Amino acid sequence: MDYKSLMGFNKKKKTVKKESKSKVNKVIEGVKEQINETFMGIQTMKDNPPFKTPQQINETLPSFPKEWKSVEKSIMMMEKSVKMLEKAVSKVDKSHSRTISVLWKDTSNRIKKFKELLEKEVLGKLQ
Repeated sequence: MDYKSLMGFNKKKKTVKKESKSKVNKVIEGVKEQINETFMGIQTMKDNPPFKTPQQINETLPSFPKEWKSVEKSIMMMEKSVKMLEKAVSKVDKSHSRTISVLWKDTSNRIKKFKELLEKEVLGKLQ
């Protein structure tokens, strides 16, 4: 015997939750569209950072074009002369030739770092 049904208690009914669709407020959506149209031309710090970008640094280089070109040319000439020396030494001794190439790689990396620092720190601040 089921005492609950005798006492008048009913069986529990299963409740189904209805999913409600979120209502879209047309007025707020219209205002959002107007705000997006209004702020389209405004640049933020992300768009235009205060620090110098490589493009801004390259814009300062034409202020000393002749001098900068001579620096680049002299670096290229030095690299070419070291390669010629390495080739001449390789005819006599291969191990010394390898030593020259390793030393040149180290030196060329330092020259590249010097050039980058020169662009950023000196020529970038002259604008």
